[in-house]
Amino acid sequence: MDDFKHYTVMLNEAVDALDCQDGKIYVDCTLGGGGHSELILKRIQPNGRLIAFDIDDEAIAHSKERLKGYKNLTIIKSSYTNIKSELSKLGIEKITGGVILDLGASYHQLTKQERGFSFSKDAPLDMR
Repeated sequence: MDDFKHYTVMLNEAVDALDCQDGKIYVDCTLGGGGHSELILKRIQPNGRLIAFDIDDEAIAHSKERLKGYKNLTIIKSSYTNIKSELSKLGIEKITGGVILDLGASYHQLTKQERGFSFSKDAPLDMR
């Protein structure tokens, strides 16, 4: 995963807006490189909980390593569109803290040729 590069934009602004509090449940609908998740986790210690969604195997692997020290994190390999059913499987009826969605493409997705999103490398477009 050494080539996984991720730059979190508006990190403090986005997480500040959540007004993170210990003991509450938060959801990061787009885990990505884990930047927002890491700051949320730091702010909700020791009793808060973060549920993070992503469908990108590389992003999940990178973020699992980055966030391995946090015990109050659950990563779900699924689209955030399944939030209600996935939280229900975990026994969570209500998000008591807040939700964040970072819907932009990541640097990693745009620069890795095989991903099919690059503006600077010739590759077939992959819209999966």
